[in-house]
Amino acid sequence: MVSAPKSVSILALTLGDERLLAAHDAAVRTTLEVAITGPADGATVANSSPDITGTGTPGSTVNVTIGSTSVGMATVGTDGTWTLTLSTPLNDGLQVVTATVSVGQLMAMDMSMFTVDTGTEVTITEPADQSTTLDSTPLIRGTGEPGAMVVVSLDGTELGTVTVGQDGNWMLSVTTPLINDTYLIEAVATDAAGNMDTATSEFTVASNTDIMITGPVNESVINDSTPT
Repeated sequence: MVSAPKSVSILALTLGDERLLAAHDAAVRTTLEVAITGPADGATVANSSPDITGTGTPGSTVNVTIGSTSVGMATVGTDGTWTLTLSTPLNDGLQVVTATVSVGQLMAMDMSMFTVDTGTEVTITEPADQSTTLDSTPLIRGTGEPGAMVVVSLDGTELGTVTVGQDGNWMLSVTTPLINDTYLIEAVATDAAGNMDTATSEFTVASNTDIMITGPVNESVINDSTPT
């Protein structure tokens, strides 16, 4: 048996290694890509059925889940973008979206979180509706969604804007004394998602109510030890 020269064996082994390396490099270059672009990560949206959008490898199929529920699949277009329209509205609150593509043993995944906020609310607690106050500069108080902006008006004239605190309360002072009369307060709240709500309260100021004593007459003399 004639053995091959060592130089030929070494060359063949070298060529084999190069082919293996080339095949490995080709496999590495064959990758999948996927990303979620909308709603943006950390965003707050007022729409309960927002389109889920993203980018990826053209022609690949993207499986989209929200929380642990699969909400549909979308195909990446030739321009590298994809869109999924939700068929079921989402509840208000934090949503976690996952987009996954897989071909054979290759897989890519992206995750994004956004908040659905479809409404807000505001109330006026003081002065209470239909109440009477002796204070001509009453403190106006109310509740609302933390972080929302509240524009307060008195008889159509804006008094100021306040931000609802993290405890859900807001307040605004009336700096100019009010004359005795009936007034209408209006509070208009707008939250981060653009949702709005309005509350009103009508109250009366009676800060200098006169008290008149009609009897006994001033400086009179009476013989009743228990006068009324």
